[in-house]
Amino acid sequence: MDKLKILISLVLFALMGQTVQADEKNYLSIAPFYMEPGDVVTVDLNLTNEQVVCAYQTDLVLPEGITVTYEVEDEETYMDVFVDPDRTSSDMRKMHLIDAMLMKDGRVRIVCYSNRNTAFVGNQGAVATLKIKADEGLQAGVYELKLQESEITLKETLTSCLPADFTTVVPVGITQDNVLTLGGEYTDEAAEVLNAALAEKEGIMVVDMKAVTAYQGAVNVVDNPNALIYTSKQLGLTNGSNVVVNGRCENLLLTDGYPFAVTDNFTITKGRYDRTLAPGRYGTVVLPFAVDEATAASFEFYELQEVGPDYLHFEIVEKPEAGMPYLYINKGDAQPTGFETENSEVGDAVGESAKVGEWRMKATFMPMVITDAAVLDRTYYISSNKIKNATKKLEISAFRAYLEGPSFTETFMSAAKVVGIRLGRSTEIIPLERVEDNVIYDMTGRKVECPGRGLYIMNGKKFYNNKE
Repeated sequence: MDKLKILISLVLFALMGQTVQADEKNYLSIAPFYMEPGDVVTVDLNLTNEQVVCAYQTDLVLPEGITVTYEVEDEETYMDVFVDPDRTSSDMRKMHLIDAMLMKDGRVRIVCYSNRNTAFVGNQGAVATLKIKADEGLQAGVYELKLQESEITLKETLTSCLPADFTTVVPVGITQDNVLTLGGEYTDEAAEVLNAALAEKEGIMVVDMKAVTAYQGAVNVVDNPNALIYTSKQLGLTNGSNVVVNGRCENLLLTDGYPFAVTDNFTITKGRYDRTLAPGRYGTVVLPFAVDEATAASFEFYELQEVGPDYLHFEIVEKPEAGMPYLYINKGDAQPTGFETENSEVGDAVGESAKVGEWRMKATFMPMVITDAAVLDRTYYISSNKIKNATKKLEISAFRAYLEGPSFTETFMSAAKVVGIRLGRSTEIIPLERVEDNVIYDMTGRKVECPGRGLYIMNGKKFYNNKE
C-alpha cells in the first residue's frame, strides 16, 4: 500500500467513525532532549492513551538546522523513523507499519497503522523512534520541536489527540576548549534536560550563558565545582557561588583538586580557595586573586630570587600577587583551611618567576601530567619539604607551581652536584632528591636499556656492572 492510499484509508476511516468526548486524554509527545552541533540522537515518539489505540498520524515541525535523518535507495527516500517493538505485536501479520514523508512546507508527516487494526500494547511509552540530527554549524540556543494536528484511531472511532499540538525543547550547546555556550529561554523542562546532559559530561570549566534570556534553577556542572557561570543579567539562577553577572561575582568558591579557567576577567565581592597545609610544612601555590590581610598573616610566601653555588634562594613576599607562583609555609600552630579575599580582581593570567640562571618557577590552574623524559629531566617539584625530580611521570595538581631548571642527568647526576632550597635569611639548605625508579644511566647521563660491562648510575648511585 503506497503513501497516498494510507492517507486516504485513514481519512475514510475517520469519516465513518464518531468523535470521542473531549474528557478522554490521548496524546503524542516527545520528551525534551539535549544535542550538540553535529550530533545524531535517537528520540522517542511517545503515546499516552487512556483508550485502546491502533493507529496515529502527526506532523513533526522542526526548526531550521535540525532534521530527521534519512537514506536514499532506488531513488526512494526513507526517513529514519521506526516502530518501537515494545508496543506492537510480534506477529508479522498484525504488527504496525510506519511511514514518514517530507512535506512541501518542511514538516515531517508520520503515519503508523496496522493492517489488522491491532491495538498498541499498554497505555504509555514510545511507539516510534526517530533519528534527529543537528547541523554542524547550528548556533547555541534552545529550539522547539512541535507535533501538530495529531490524530489517533481507536478500535471503532477516530478522535483528535488532546492536545492535538505538542511542543518540546531541545537545548543545543557548543563546547569548545572546555566552554559550554548556551542561549535562548530555558523553561523548567529545558533546565532539567540541560542538567541531565551535564551530569554525563566531563571537563566543562566555563558555562557561558550571556545569550540566555530566561532560566530558573541551578546549573549543575557535577564533575567540576570550580566551573564558572557567566551571565549578562541575574536570570533565575539559584547557584550560590561562581556566578559572574556583568563582570562581578558575589561569591567565588574554589575547591582544591579541580581545574579552574577564566574566559573574561571579573571582580569578586568575596572569594575563597579551600586547601589545608599542616603547620611547618611548605608547598607551592598560585591563586587567581590577591589574598586578604588575615590570610597573608597565616602564611609566609616566597618567590625565587637567586641561585647560589648549591641552592635556590627564595625571598619572602609581603603581598603575593594574583596569578604568580610562590613557595608558601603555614607559619602558625593551627591548620588554616583556605585562602580568602574581598573585592579582588580575577583574571586568566598565570605567570612565572623571573628567570634566574637556568631556573624559573611556573604556575598552573590546570592539572598537568608530564611523561616526556626530556621534559621531566628539567622539571622539579616540591614535596615533603624537599625539591625533587621525577623520571617516569610527574602529576601536578591545579593551583600549584613547579620549577624548570638545568638537566638533572647532565648537571647533577653525572657531576655528583647537589642543589637545595634556602628560604629568606635561613642558612638551612634542603637538598634535591630524585624519585627512585631503577632506571640505569651511563656516566654521561644517558639512559641505558641494556647495560654492558662498565660503570653506571642507578637511583643516584654509581655501580659497576660485571656482566656483558
